[in-house]
Amino acid sequence: MNMDMILYLMLIGIVYALIAIVIQRKLTNPLKSIEVQIIMQERLKEIKDLAATDKELYTKKQQEVSKMMMDNMKQQFKPLIVTFPMFLGVFYLLLPYLFSGFLATTPELTILSMPLTYSQFFIAIIFVIGMVASLTLQSRDKKKVIKRRAQETNQTNNNVSQSQ
Repeated sequence: MNMDMILYLMLIGIVYALIAIVIQRKLTNPLKSIEVQIIMQERLKEIKDLAATDKELYTKKQQEVSKMMMDNMKQQFKPLIVTFPMFLGVFYLLLPYLFSGFLATTPELTILSMPLTYSQFFIAIIFVIGMVASLTLQSRDKKKVIKRRAQETNQTNNNVSQSQ
């Protein structure tokens, strides 16, 4: 087991995952995406109530939510246009060039009783770092959106009460 190679792979994996997250956040608007998700949840609750009472309005609201979902999904896939080719370049060009046993199929290290090749280890690092960072940022963004929406609601309520 080559500890230097493992450390370098970890470092490259962490750097790649962080760069991919930065690209994702630059090419999308995560706050808007979360806001759309919250609005969709609210609309789905409305739709659920309409299902038994007003079929026409139910269908109309369902179409609105479907359109919002599709638009949101399209926005989420935009970063893949950049990050996926970047991953392929790092994985198939850079790492085999830097490390002579990178694409070998024989497991070289064991983590949590799982034998891994260097390439599997690299993918695992990217996955774990990416998931942890994405979930952390998403949680932070959701709190921001909820706080902003609450402030907007309070401001709207204040404006209404002042006009009366």
